[in-house]
Amino acid sequence: MGMTNTHDKSLSPEAFASLKDIWNAFVPNEAQVWTKFYLYWLEQSKQLPIMMVRYEDILQDEKMWVQRMVAFLESGNPPLAHRWKNHWNEYLSNAARPVDGAGYKPKKIVIGKALTNVLTKEQAETIRELTSAVCNLFGYELTPVSQEGNATTEATNVASHYYSLQLSPVRIPTPMLPPSDSGSTISINQSMEIRDDSDPYGRKITDLRRVYTKNDTEPFATK
Repeated sequence: MGMTNTHDKSLSPEAFASLKDIWNAFVPNEAQVWTKFYLYWLEQSKQLPIMMVRYEDILQDEKMWVQRMVAFLESGNPPLAHRWKNHWNEYLSNAARPVDGAGYKPKKIVIGKALTNVLTKEQAETIRELTSAVCNLFGYELTPVSQEGNATTEATNVASHYYSLQLSPVRIPTPMLPPSDSGSTISINQSMEIRDDSDPYGRKITDLRRVYTKNDTEPFATK
């Protein structure tokens, strides 16, 4: 998205290959940012009621997880609850309804897709090393794939040839804290900086894209 300046396009294989050096630096950087982000919120869960929900679990049973999220939001005395809590069945039906007509349409959902089309074996191992502590807590694991009988060539250096993403059932307990009043606040980045000012990605990826596309006058090819 950052390099295509769109919400529904991906870089063409040729454009992606031209940014190989940037991608090689981007992968470990974002793995560390991802880890720091979740460590930050896990730390906040000691003082705030926080519910952790895995995207993959929502895919398997959307209605059940929406019910659980609504029950969590209704606990205590949430601000403005009267505006939405009596209408959640309507919201759920609208969210589950297929999108028709023009406009953005989500791509087909494939769990672990990055292993098959953009990550190399070495990059998967780097991600595994940098994120294992949080991934294990959330029930994610990169599991080695048996290489017995498989011929290995440079063309098969894609991560999916060596690893598969396994999900195990997990329940992260929500701390039983006193209900928060509407005046409760939390300050971001005071105790832990997740992405520092020198990071060339994140919000600054727009500047990076413009360098390579002559200020977006020659955009990258997309698919």
